[in-house]
Amino acid sequence: MKLGFDAKRLFHNTTGLGNYSRALVDGLQKNYPSYQYFLFDQKEDSQYYPNSEIVKPQITNFLWRSAFCIKQINALELDVFHGLSNQLPFGKWNVNTKKIVTIHDVIFKTHPEKYPLLDRINYDIKTSKAINIADKIIATSHFTAKDIMKHYELDSRKLEVVYQSCDDGFWQEKKESELNEFRNNHKLNQPFLLYVSSFTQRKNHLELINAFAKIDNKDVPLVLIGQKGEALESIIKLIESLKLQNRVKILNNLNKNDLISAYQCANWFVYPSLIEGFGIPILEAMTSNLPILASDIEVFREVASPDVQFFDLKNNSELCSKLNNLLVINKLNYSSHLEKYKKEEISKQLMSIYKES
Repeated sequence: MKLGFDAKRLFHNTTGLGNYSRALVDGLQKNYPSYQYFLFDQKEDSQYYPNSEIVKPQITNFLWRSAFCIKQINALELDVFHGLSNQLPFGKWNVNTKKIVTIHDVIFKTHPEKYPLLDRINYDIKTSKAINIADKIIATSHFTAKDIMKHYELDSRKLEVVYQSCDDGFWQEKKESELNEFRNNHKLNQPFLLYVSSFTQRKNHLELINAFAKIDNKDVPLVLIGQKGEALESIIKLIESLKLQNRVKILNNLNKNDLISAYQCANWFVYPSLIEGFGIPILEAMTSNLPILASDIEVFREVASPDVQFFDLKNNSELCSKLNNLLVINKLNYSSHLEKYKKEEISKQLMSIYKES
């Protein structure tokens, strides 16, 4: 079987869409090594995939990903082409190539106020075209599947829910010497509360910091890890105004190895995000057995273990009281709940979709 993938996010995105793409392709390659894999990317690849062939433009064109790459897809006579991030190229497809697209969320439709007008229009056009072109549409949660059905016209039989996994490193326990090195490098030698998320408004850092300032235990630091975003400046200003510089630590752009160490060194995890399509940090935190407090939104209820605690986003005082409760919980065992998120299970489901007639 010859499988092709839109690999832009796989090679060049270090957050959610990139993590999804890398985990998916890596899982398939490890579990189905006899198949041929083709990764379509317009730029130089930044990672090495020894079991894949990198497909680049024959002639550089900014429309290659959205249209012109279809000539190379057809020439390779692929059995499957999978658009990993809400997009498929449009044009005349080889009738024997099965077209799959993953739709991660349609937040630009459900919460348009979070996006500039031109971005909303662009995302809507790409998503609508991909849904129309695709033979199968994959949603990463039942929550997202419902949103897709609500905002786009499609045959529900085209839509499948397949959860996502995370990098192998999150599942493997690090040596204590590596963890101690991380603790010493970042001066984190006491128990700490962790939040991993890009610094954008919908991730709700400001409410978290305000609640954290009022918790009973003033000796527990809060560590915020993520990519720089438009909310970072306001986050720093709030920390300074509340005089929390010694209690809140911001770590920008950690590499994957250090991020995994941060999870395994942490004692608790909080995820107060307002809107998500899946919430991969909850999965990453569960692989490290961290007690978790998350905002009470539908997708988190779907993804998280029953042992995860939730707080009401509409109740400003509840986050603080729930944080106090969280900080007395020891590490938990999520092993049975995590089975459905393992790469072997997800690869099996994907391959079943790829092979459907």
